[in-house]
Amino acid sequence: MKKKMIALTVTAAVALPVHAQSSITLYGVLDEGINYTSNAGDKAAYQLQSGYAQGSRWGLKGSEDLGSGLKAIFDLENGFDVNSGALGQGGRMFGRQAFVGLTAANYGTITLGRQYDSVVDSALASVRQRQYRQLVSREQHGQVHQSGFFGSAIRRHLQFQQRH
Repeated sequence: MKKKMIALTVTAAVALPVHAQSSITLYGVLDEGINYTSNAGDKAAYQLQSGYAQGSRWGLKGSEDLGSGLKAIFDLENGFDVNSGALGQGGRMFGRQAFVGLTAANYGTITLGRQYDSVVDSALASVRQRQYRQLVSREQHGQVHQSGFFGSAIRRHLQFQQRH
């Protein structure tokens, strides 16, 4: 009985669980505007307009480290009207984006599902790169004041975006 207890204790000590690095991010944009029309039926009209500058959305984005530099990724993104709560994109719950994929630092990324096309991805990447280069250039010329929350938060955000 004593030998069985020692063997069980040694087995439990050696069989420790291994947890992979994973992350899930809840994100979103609420975009609501006020539309003013000066000549609506001989008087002025004010209207709330959802998605005034860009569409309102919320989403879940995540990744799971599979080891050897390989990660599983996913993104589920919902579009909606702030005023009514109605789903956008033809009433689909995740009509903006809904995809899964694999990414590896050495090989790139492959995704399957509903997602933005390569033109949108390319445009976003070029905007992020341009913003990052401008910020780095201003830092090198002493034009960016590093103390303060917003300057450092923007710098960290752009550096994070640049890496992806």
